[in-house]
Amino acid sequence: MPTKINLVSPPDTVFNHNFSFVLINTTPEEQEKVSLFLAKQGDEKEINIFVYNNESNPTWLLNHVNGKLLTYINVDNTHDISVKYLSYMLSQGNTFFSTSDTNSKELFTLLNTNYIENIDNFLKKVYPNE
Repeated sequence: MPTKINLVSPPDTVFNHNFSFVLINTTPEEQEKVSLFLAKQGDEKEINIFVYNNESNPTWLLNHVNGKLLTYINVDNTHDISVKYLSYMLSQGNTFFSTSDTNSKELFTLLNTNYIENIDNFLKKVYPNE
């Protein structure tokens, strides 16, 4: 398990050189999967997880989904102001998304081919020691 996990949510931020990723509008079940996944890791690094869950803080959101950090978006759980920025966020090359809606999947894969079935696949793809 990482020695330290910095869980950062609006309006806070952190600036360091740790391995970092962003989770947007995850469900409680997905959050639990992230916790279990990280608990199984054998590394001893410090990581940052930037978390946005349907808050009304578009400035924070867009500052963190900026093409620099690996990002996971649960499209089905996006109900706040972030839905207005979904196309922009999906245009970032390092953003991955999941949805159970076939129509949304077809539409969004025109913007972003990084569709993944679930957060487990995102973690396996982006976490450096997996």
